[in-house]
Amino acid sequence: MLGWVPMPNSFDSLAYCRLMNRKDGPEVFAAWILLVQLASRCTTRGVLASSDGRAYEIADISVKTRAPERIFEKAIPLLVGAGWITTDSPISAGQDDPSGESADASGLFPDIGAANRIEKKRKNGINMSAPKWRDIYNLYPRKVSPRRAEKAIVKALKEKPYEALKEAVEAYAKAVKHLEAKFIPHPATWFNNGSYDDDRSMWGVNAENFGKPVGNNTSTAHLEQMKRETEKLMNE
Repeated sequence: MLGWVPMPNSFDSLAYCRLMNRKDGPEVFAAWILLVQLASRCTTRGVLASSDGRAYEIADISVKTRAPERIFEKAIPLLVGAGWITTDSPISAGQDDPSGESADASGLFPDIGAANRIEKKRKNGINMSAPKWRDIYNLYPRKVSPRRAEKAIVKALKEKPYEALKEAVEAYAKAVKHLEAKFIPHPATWFNNGSYDDDRSMWGVNAENFGKPVGNNTSTAHLEQMKRETEKLMNE
């Protein structure tokens, strides 16, 4: 757990200048610093969630930081719009911001309208680091045991470039889309085994017979499969 966190010290970025042109800009910036500091101490560094994976609500963040809820309710939509933080939950548009100006009129992040409308019981966490493992996990065709999957995917990303791994997962998901979920490995198993480097021609092979009772039909299917594989080898 970190006891400190480095902060940027540049005051000339466009997002920062726009923020400080708002009358509530310093308060929003203070909220961002508190969010970064809190996220740096979480179990999954950069993700605002408890040790059991439960996402922090606005009230939790307020208790943890000793700062009033209202500043986070105001700041989070603006920070999401600036790209300084990310969240899995959509923020609705079309409302006025806390300063009394419309989001379009404020000149800051026009795509963010509900600056003071955050669901206090949001189930998705606020991710300060936008981890690439989550993108890969979302593409995998069976979504179970995300904590174990995270470790396996992070490990895989150390061995294979992000784009290459993403392409492999997309190809695998397409190959097994006709399979029942119970016949698809857990993501942690698939990534830990390095299955993204398997022979792709074998992904989903003979899937129509998975789970069927062994009998004449299954034996015939096996023979047909062996025949196809033999013909493939002879043609190579």
